[in-house]
Amino acid sequence: MNAIVCSVKDPAGMRIFDFLTQTEFSPSDDRWEGMTVYENGRGWILVRTESELVYADNLNDLDVERIVFASKHAAVSGKPTLTTHVNGNFGPADYGGRPAELAAADALTELNIFLQLSQDPPRGYEVSLEATHHGPALDIPSCWVELGSAPEQWKDERAAEYLANAILEGIRSKETAPVAVGVGGGHYCPKLTPREGEYAFGHICPKYAIDYLDENTAGQMIGRTVPNPEYLVVDTQGVKQKTRILSLFEGIDVIMV
Repeated sequence: MNAIVCSVKDPAGMRIFDFLTQTEFSPSDDRWEGMTVYENGRGWILVRTESELVYADNLNDLDVERIVFASKHAAVSGKPTLTTHVNGNFGPADYGGRPAELAAADALTELNIFLQLSQDPPRGYEVSLEATHHGPALDIPSCWVELGSAPEQWKDERAAEYLANAILEGIRSKETAPVAVGVGGGHYCPKLTPREGEYAFGHICPKYAIDYLDENTAGQMIGRTVPNPEYLVVDTQGVKQKTRILSLFEGIDVIMV
């Protein structure tokens, strides 16, 4: 069993939740945090939580094999954006999770949803992959799918429906690709953005977090990406300490972009 999780405190997440219940998911007899769990008969359940998603460490108690978070995305730019990423902290845990701890990352589910998001996004919206950031601290492989970047977009019914459908198509897809982890670039990752059949990215360490990249966090990038990564892809622009970084990933093929 697998789960899509939304927070009742998240306006974008609840709009996505509404579309999922209207199209595929039906009430079951199970409950989570006192609220009805929905199911689609295809191995996926739809769960709500009272917690903000970045602090929902208790989701480790869900008896599932993977989690997709459907959430709002917030950014100062306010740009209409549809994003995917995996979670964890290379340094301090300012927004959930634990310091210097990466969650288990579901690279192939993220890839398949990202490819669906990229098909024909609503006018004015950009689709972007983000670097690893924030909580919760999870041992269940997961990925995030987000609608943003401001309250105007969180209320956008058209975009919420598109994102909900992308999740549904993505979790049905069996597309595979070589799995990679990434280093370098900014918070958004244009040079590491996956294309069909190229790479499925797990954890990505952006250049602003490279000072926190050490044997511990590099080992987690590899060990906590599911499936195990075959490649390290490095965005070389503006990245210093290349020799030190590459020494942390011995035994894995390196691609420079």
